[in-house]
Amino acid sequence: VQEQAGKRSILTYIPTFNSNEDRLIECAELLVAAGAKLEHADRHGFTPLHGAVHRSSPKFAQWLLDQGVNPNPYKEGRQTPLDYTYEILEDHENYLKRAVGLTDEERKEAQESAGWINEMIKVLEAGGGQRCATASDVPEPPSPELQKILATPVAERRGLCDATFFQSEQIMIRADIDRIANLLEKDRKFERVERDVLDRLDELEKPVGDVLALVKLVGHDWVYVACGRAPRGDSPMQAWSKKLKSPVLRAGEQNTACVVYYWLYENGDCAEVFESDGQWFRGGVEIDPEIQDESKRMQGTSFSSLRREPEDVDWSAYESEWQFVDEFFRSEDAYLTFLWAGFSDDGKLKLNSYHDDETAAENIERVDVAFYQPTAMQKRAAETPPPTPEEDALLEAIKAGDEDGVDAAIAAGADIHKRFTTGQGTYLETAVKHAVWCKSEAIVEKLLRAGADPNVSGPEPILASLTLHAGTTIIDIRIINLLLNAGAEIDARQTDKALNPFAPGGRTALAVASSLGTLNGVRLLLKSGASTAIRDDAGKTALELATAHLRVVKKWSLKPSPPDDIKQRIADAQEVVDLLEAIEAGRIDVASLPEPDEIIADEERRLAERGR
Repeated sequence: VQEQAGKRSILTYIPTFNSNEDRLIECAELLVAAGAKLEHADRHGFTPLHGAVHRSSPKFAQWLLDQGVNPNPYKEGRQTPLDYTYEILEDHENYLKRAVGLTDEERKEAQESAGWINEMIKVLEAGGGQRCATASDVPEPPSPELQKILATPVAERRGLCDATFFQSEQIMIRADIDRIANLLEKDRKFERVERDVLDRLDELEKPVGDVLALVKLVGHDWVYVACGRAPRGDSPMQAWSKKLKSPVLRAGEQNTACVVYYWLYENGDCAEVFESDGQWFRGGVEIDPEIQDESKRMQGTSFSSLRREPEDVDWSAYESEWQFVDEFFRSEDAYLTFLWAGFSDDGKLKLNSYHDDETAAENIERVDVAFYQPTAMQKRAAETPPPTPEEDALLEAIKAGDEDGVDAAIAAGADIHKRFTTGQGTYLETAVKHAVWCKSEAIVEKLLRAGADPNVSGPEPILASLTLHAGTTIIDIRIINLLLNAGAEIDARQTDKALNPFAPGGRTALAVASSLGTLNGVRLLLKSGASTAIRDDAGKTALELATAHLRVVKKWSLKPSPPDDIKQRIADAQEVVDLLEAIEAGRIDVASLPEPDEIIADEERRLAERGR
């Protein structure tokens, strides 16, 4: 084992992949004997002891301390493992405060997690762990801006729900809620709309299909569309704004694309768009002309409007992208907060909000719920009985990677061809799909040899689902090859979910791999005959998805702390784009691509170079 300067120690990854702490320590002992360093830190100061905290593994932390490691290494120059543990505990407690609709089982799991965290605190303190004494590590009170927001009655709030927020999206419609409900009732994608259900949320029966909630807050003209999913492209905002003749807003923060944004739709047109990664406002960042044209992109900020001239905007008046969005929402007499709606495990519809008081009964004027027509797969799942004991044993053996257990379960009568209900019983999967998901290469091969159909799965084709996670281990591309050799339909699209515009679908395995820049996955699929011409439900080809991914990873490079392998990610994404462009232009014949065995060998080499 050779630890790499600036990279995390291999020991930090042990708790991630091993839940058995005794086995985890055995692995650690073997790695240390082979050269792994107990106190090796990455460029951020993250050590194996921080890794033990990250995965709430007190036994591993105790073992590290027993080996004599420093109990107080600093992460980011200011955070000891004990500081890090208290930060995790605080986040956990905040989660429990915000969580709405947890089942007894979920709450029990959360309490068990808290137990592990508190045990970690005891281990670290007994081993000499200390909290950093610098002022920067003292938990800060809510910012003055947030304090001001929380002190304002919900009915009077305008602008943003927080000075900053992340990974949240919201759609809002400025129209009478009855008009919106009428529109949805006429839409064939919905089977019915239940109106004014705030006082009877507990009485609504959990449906087979999806739901969409309309929430009207007291004192607000905008109606919030709450469904817990992001929509595809401009659908359905354009249609709603045209049919209702009312403005529709979509806004939030998309962490993958590194942007804060809003899109305003009026009369079916996208009337104003703002997207920014903040570079324009913060300044001081050198812009790569291959990433964005400064004259057009304003150093990470894009703005276009049918309502006002972009050149008339005085950008110097704004200190951040958040301030610009805040002022826009105030100008629209709107309040950007985030509401979610969905049925919990106990079968009851729950409303969640960014701030707890926003879903208090006294602050909600009305809630309507629209029920989507269930898909064929959802109907089939609802009619499927739960797994038999033999089938349960089969799934457990697959999960554990127990080949003998798989053989025993099949011998006992488990049906490898059956679609099993999984999760909350709302969708179905097969044994081979379960094995693919668990990355059990030997078991996938065993099931395929036993006659499992690589084209029979749950709501997603096995091949397209696998490419979503390919590129992290050599097992992924080997399993792709196994499925292709067994007759997996290479151009099978993800289940057509056009019925629900908030559930993206229609992508082939090639489209998925292209959208993630998985170079050898793309090569293998192309060599095996994948079509580059198929479009997904949003009308995007594999090349268009690959190009979008390239833009995103290039934006990642502008972050203050980009991923360690950002240069390689950009190179891979560029190679995927170049390859697809060359094939579409006829400059490369697919037949000239390397053979599958050569592609797999190249993937193994590339992953080894990256320490995977």
